Amino acid sequence: MPRAAVVIPTRNEEQSIARVIAEIRSGFVGTRYNAIDIVLADDSSDRTRRVARELGAIVVPGGGEGLGVAMYRGLKAAAQLGPDVIVAVDGDGQADAVAEIKRFLAPIERDEADLVLGSRFLDHGLVKYPYRWINRFGTRVLSAFLRAQTGLPLTDSHGGIRAMRPEVAADLDLLGTQTYVQESILDAVEKGYRVTEIPSVWRKREH
Repeated sequence: MPRAAVVIPTRNEEQSIARVIAEIRSGFVGTRYNAIDIVLADDSSDRTRRVARELGAIVVPGGGEGLGVAMYRGLKAAAQLGPDVIVAVDGDGQADAVAEIKRFLAPIERDEADLVLGSRFLDHGLVKYPYRWINRFGTRVLSAFLRAQTGLPLTDSHGGIRAMRPEVAADLDLLGTQTYVQESILDAVEKGYRVTEIPSVWRKREH
């Protein structure tokens, strides 16, 4: 039975987590994956964990050391479940999991990539709300750094959804406590994994 694991980093997302989990499950409808494990990498002080557990999620304590550590723990826990693919989706609801999960799985299914990244800037109109210029400037700087380090034509430094083969997560070495997204890209490239970037919609945060 083909199995998928989905890692969601969360910190006080009790108002959005139920919707995110529902959208993730809907996003896998029609795929070959018959078993979906939801893994919450959580640093919350509200009811996020309780809501997620009631919806069947596995909760992994994030450790309170930042997004990087939380995602590292979540990915390692997901890899140990023995999935055929791992997807990471932000817990704030800005990624459109229903519409996009199949698109992120496709390059892996076609054996074209080992790690699929999302970019909000590959096409026009992907960001569905006014994006602050200072945030865009920071993204440009980080993307330029990633291009220089990897030689890949990357346009976004931290999209809200990605897919990977389980080996990428199992082999991941992480040093920073906050820079998980950038470090995981560098780590994958250094270890010879194929990395590709596809357009990804970014919705306005509702909560």
